[in-house]
Amino acid sequence: MSSKSFLTRAYPIMKKNNPATPIMLREAAGTVPKVYARYEFGQEKSQSLEGLSDKQIEETVTSLVKNEV
Repeated sequence: MSSKSFLTRAYPIMKKNNPATPIMLREAAGTVPKVYARYEFGQEKSQSLEGLSDKQIEETVTSLVKNEV
């Protein structure tokens, strides 16, 4: 599962570099892996991570952080 691999590798780095940013992880069997980002004024975006490689997940998260999606 690429999403678990990505989180195991990247979560400590993300949290170290962004200690004030809330990052919530939730594991659930039988669900499609997704990443959500919440911005100012209640704006929220999500992207499916299903079938993505570790690198593609990193690119998806980066684009959400930069608000490019």
